[in-house]
Amino acid sequence: MRYFLGIYDAAGYLYKLGKGLEENNNIVRYINIGNDRFKYSDTNEYGISRKLEGLLTSYPAGSFRRFTLYPLVILSRLYILLNEIFKSDVFIFSGTQSFFDFYDLPILKLFGKTIIVMYFGSDARPTYLSGKHIDDHNTSFTPKRSYYESKKIKNRVHRVEKWSHYIVNHIGTSQFFTRKCVMFSYLGIPYDKSLLNLEKSNNEILTNRIRVLHAPSRPKAKGSAVFKRIISELKTNNKEIDYIEITNKTNNEVIKEIQACDIVLDELYSDMPLATLGVEASILKKPIIVGGYFSRYISKSTPKKAIPPVIFVEPKLIEGTIVDLINHRTNWKTIGQMQYLYVKENYSPSVVAKKIELLSIGKVPDEYWFSPIDEDYIHGWGLSEKQLKTQLREYIEELGVESLLLQHNLALKDKLVEFCYT
Repeated sequence: MRYFLGIYDAAGYLYKLGKGLEENNNIVRYINIGNDRFKYSDTNEYGISRKLEGLLTSYPAGSFRRFTLYPLVILSRLYILLNEIFKSDVFIFSGTQSFFDFYDLPILKLFGKTIIVMYFGSDARPTYLSGKHIDDHNTSFTPKRSYYESKKIKNRVHRVEKWSHYIVNHIGTSQFFTRKCVMFSYLGIPYDKSLLNLEKSNNEILTNRIRVLHAPSRPKAKGSAVFKRIISELKTNNKEIDYIEITNKTNNEVIKEIQACDIVLDELYSDMPLATLGVEASILKKPIIVGGYFSRYISKSTPKKAIPPVIFVEPKLIEGTIVDLINHRTNWKTIGQMQYLYVKENYSPSVVAKKIELLSIGKVPDEYWFSPIDEDYIHGWGLSEKQLKTQLREYIEELGVESLLLQHNLALKDKLVEFCYT
């Protein structure tokens, strides 16, 4: 079958999925004209379009330069659409963008194309449940800006639900959805197969020092200050700990640091158990610790075989969990091996691609479909429970309850209101 994957990617997901589809003897067109600052993917096509997109995003919204550049961006995307529409049977987009912000889906559908849209987190999550703004804007929460961004996301979701054939989403980021979705955990995250070669040459650390790695893309929202404090306090009693924190590094640089470490700390307030960093750590057999309120929810919402064997705990348990893991060095190999076997078996590019092939014809096992209306996770991402309550109260008191944009799910709306006022 012929697949198109693009036009924006997330942490190289579509790129690695494309490699798996090719391995399974499909024809793949992978196009990424979005920002790939961590260099996950490799594509040289439509270089001018990529430069135009980069320029557009570099100018502030509403600026004259952005206004004058936008027609050129539209023309470049139209050129890509016309050039690609007859080359593929299945079109797979990230939730961030199609050719024309998902307004083009009816056209693709008219031409008999199968449309799959995959959501990776912030492209689906209501911004009033997110701590993303802490790093992106380096300011306090702004209700009006959050409402604008949330409404933009919800409108995109509406278009996708109306015109796509299949939607893949995380349960923890599905608050704006009404249509049934495929659990992201069914597919998993394809790894870069070159990591297997690194794993074979990944020598054990021969010193007595313990090297702890944290590699956040957004340090404030991912709880870096908390991780740093915990390790600093541990170092007062154990001088043999090195804490390595890296940001804004390429994927290759991050991989080298994973190879050199003993333990990986991912993030503190995650609404999913495993992201790309965790997959890379698992292939290199490094125990990874992930914090998040979704850890309370995962066992009742996700089939057991789709829950990766990583250390996923509530934020309040993170300190004790880190201390326990550091103090039990003999457990590292066992934990790392469990992660490795799970990811190697379930997340190889060809295995994930096979699941996409089944999804393309609607043959996903029933247990991996979920109805967002029946889910009630409210703790979001990137914020402590206390921070989230404060943020929600400020949002509701300034803009009203209807600004939650949950008219389609009154039970969830009521639960959010009750949460932030108790």
